[in-house]
Formats: sequence, structure tokens, C-alpha cells
Amino acid sequence: MDKVATVRRFFDLCDRHDWDAMGELIGEGYTWIDHTAEDDAWEDHHTEIDRLTEGTDGRLFVQMTRTATLPSGNEWRGLHGNGQRVTREAIDIITFDEEGKIVGEEGYEDALSIERQIVEGWTPGTPGP
Repeated sequence: MDKVATVRRFFDLCDRHDWDAMGELIGEGYTWIDHTAEDDAWEDHHTEIDRLTEGTDGRLFVQMTRTATLPSGNEWRGLHGNGQRVTREAIDIITFDEEGKIVGEEGYEDALSIERQIVEGWTPGTPGP
């Protein structure tokens, strides 16, 4: 499987929480660095890959739009959920080993737009309140 197909499958399996199948795509020593989202609070994930770019070092830069729900009773960065559906623009940098397996994932998201959607009900792509 090529890198692009591996990444597309990886995020599809991630959205479905199919950890066993994801294990087949993960290489030894896999590390995940999440600079923003703290995904444990969120449910009902969906990832739409907008763009994939290969770097000169072989890593893939994945621009994506992710949607998820912050359920009632869950908390993200001190903000309480009430079932809000949130759209999150994200970039992940994916590193591969020699066998084409994923050994690193480093994610970045716009935390301010997430907070505004939770607190203000703002919709990305529209003027702020």
C-alpha cells in the first residue's frame, strides 16, 4: 500500500475506532504528539482529507477538516459540552518507516476556532459574532 492510501485508511479506521485494524498500519515505536485537540473528550468523529503533500524527507503533510461532537457531561479545556458539533481544521505530519508503516503522527489544530464554536456557536467560514 502506498503512503497516501495508508494515510487515508488510517484516518478512516480512526474515525471508526477500529484500533485492531489500525495496528496493521502502525510501525514499531509509533509516537503521537497532539498539540491541540485532546481527542478523549470528543465523539462521533469524521475526517475529510483536503490535501496531502509529501515533504522532501518522505513525511506526508495532511490537511484535513474534522468534525466531532462534544457530548453533554464531557469537558474540553474547561469548556463543558452540550452536544455541540464542531468543525476543526487540522494538519497532521505523518512519518513512515522503511516498510511504509506509520511511526509518527504530529497534529496541529486551531484551538481558538474550536473554543469559539463551543462558547459562541460560531460557524467556521462565516464572520464572527
